Amino acid sequence: MVAAGERIGRYRLKDRVGAGAFATVWLAYDEELDITVAMKVLADNWSAHADVRDRFLAEARLMRRISDDRVIRVHDIGTLDDDRPYFVMDFANGGTLANRVGDGCPPQEALLLGAEAARAVQVLHDHGVLHRDVTPANLLIDHQPDGSQRVVVTDLGMAKAMAELSGLTLAAGTPAFMAPEQAGGLGGFDARADVYSLGAVVYALLSGRPPFTGSTLTAVLARSESLAPDLLAAKLDGPAELDDVLLRALSHDPVGRPASARELALALDRVADDWTTGPRPGERPTPAPILPTTALTPVPASSSPAMSDSGSVLPKPVRARPAADRAPDRGGAADRAAADRGAADRPAADRPRASLVPVANAGPSAEVQDRSTPAPPTAQPRAHRRGMGAGAFWVLTLLVFAAAALATWFVLDYVG
Repeated sequence: MVAAGERIGRYRLKDRVGAGAFATVWLAYDEELDITVAMKVLADNWSAHADVRDRFLAEARLMRRISDDRVIRVHDIGTLDDDRPYFVMDFANGGTLANRVGDGCPPQEALLLGAEAARAVQVLHDHGVLHRDVTPANLLIDHQPDGSQRVVVTDLGMAKAMAELSGLTLAAGTPAFMAPEQAGGLGGFDARADVYSLGAVVYALLSGRPPFTGSTLTAVLARSESLAPDLLAAKLDGPAELDDVLLRALSHDPVGRPASARELALALDRVADDWTTGPRPGERPTPAPILPTTALTPVPASSSPAMSDSGSVLPKPVRARPAADRAPDRGGAADRAAADRGAADRPAADRPRASLVPVANAGPSAEVQDRSTPAPPTAQPRAHRRGMGAGAFWVLTLLVFAAAALATWFVLDYVG
């Protein structure tokens, strides 16, 4: 037996931090490197079993081979005086996700922790390894110097190379977080079994319990394919997408799940981002506002005439001439004022309705024309009118002379 305060090589045991069916994990101090580490020691009742011993050592070698910050790294390996093997690994200072299941983890933090856990499991998959026992207790939190949290995966005792999963295999894992196809022990499952377990971990972080009741392999195998977990979005006042992501991850059929742990991580990130802005269950997304057709939007200059919504050409605006070029007002202003007074005296229902329409060729500042009354015709300059009258006079004079000459020719021809 080992106890707190005992020295094992250069390591001094400080406290027991976890125990499982096959091993115990101790918090230890490396006196030579002056760092805190974790030491995993095989349970004494299993030390005589060669298969268990071999699996314990294989776990250490696998964790040593995968060099990534999201997987606990093994630094040393050795044997106790009673011939039990042990290995020394990184110490994650934030505890496990199991500690967060019952402490009221805020929903957004739970989703972000779940996304981090999925990225850690994806590292294993990228190395061709299936964890097969993804649970809150096997996912550790490591607080970073910048204040952020990183989730790292540990306990690869049940891990197995994906290439070895085509045939019969041991139904290993924790039933409450185990995929249905994994419980049968028939093999043929893939990385989506770990995706299911990740979905169950996130569900437990959000609700405080696993998604389904039953903690035995028999209960997992007897579960109906149509059985779905309770929905959480409405209870947590979260976005409706939360239920969609969890139901996909916990699909009884692997085909219905996200194709990878990385895909699940991205989905969880999106739900966390939408937590304060996304639509709630039973709500429809708020449509984008529709701008009114009378919006005064400047129109680029163009040689083509302005067109109304109905396709008709809009009259061009009448631009005021300087006072020196305008003809004196011969009662027009008074007439218009009288007309305006008459319009004001009419009932509102009988008045013409004004609608503002943008005018083309307006340049930087769009002009607006009132379509309630037709625009008056554009007045032509007087000089232009005088020029047109003189031309007509000379044409008429020439015609008269031509007619007179023709008549004289007929008379002379007749007399001659």
